[in-house]
Amino acid sequence: MKKTMLYMIICLLCVSLANAQNNNPLNNSPDKDTTQEVFVDPVIPPKFPGGDEALMQYLSENLVYPPTIQERRFKGKVLVQFVVETDGSISNVEVIRSLYKDLDEEVVRVIKNMPKWIPAEQDGKAIREYYRVPISFEFGDSSTTTDSSSNNTIQEENERVFVEVEQLPEFPGGKKAFIQYLNENLVYPKSAFERKVEGKVVVSFVVEADGSITNVKVANSVDEDLDKEAVRVVKAMPKWIPGKHKGKAVPVLFRCLPINFQL
Repeated sequence: MKKTMLYMIICLLCVSLANAQNNNPLNNSPDKDTTQEVFVDPVIPPKFPGGDEALMQYLSENLVYPPTIQERRFKGKVLVQFVVETDGSISNVEVIRSLYKDLDEEVVRVIKNMPKWIPAEQDGKAIREYYRVPISFEFGDSSTTTDSSSNNTIQEENERVFVEVEQLPEFPGGKKAFIQYLNENLVYPKSAFERKVEGKVVVSFVVEADGSITNVKVANSVDEDLDKEAVRVVKAMPKWIPGKHKGKAVPVLFRCLPINFQL
């Protein structure tokens, strides 16, 4: 007899910046001690105790699916980001790509309750580091159970958000054109100007396979008004030349775009 089964695919990606130099630090949004740098390309990345298979088992055993989700037939992915602290604890959990509100909240709950990780290392010293976990779900009719080996065949490549690709996405016209775009379109908020607030807002976003910009987030906040203006100008950007992997245009995570507001 057929029954409703949940297929879960867990793909573990250690975040690296598409446009960053090695060991480039990124300040974290307020949640833990923001005086410490958050690295995105360490020598030794963080690791769930027991490795990827143990993480998959932890998620499978601890995710509780809301009744509203079980009643639906769908497939999709929740992309969640967090920081692995120097003591291995988890902080700054954030959904980057949403699926359903109830499921998003459950994923965040389970991630926050994870046991301590083995922290990343840089020059022999434990460091804070961003980590992203895409979790793909599919509800449907099946009489077959799944395991970690078969899960890899369910996720389609065009559903992934890549962090490393053979050809990086590029603003049309290159860096000079991008700087010109910011100079012509960035508006210093009046309230921030009057308060003499300045600083560097770091924004992340995804360059989709068609070059459009989605999932614009503030990765490092300075001021609410400056943050909003940075997000606005990024969302208004023209389509980029998309990144390519294995000769195919794919969605690429652009994790670190610093926008400097200076009086």
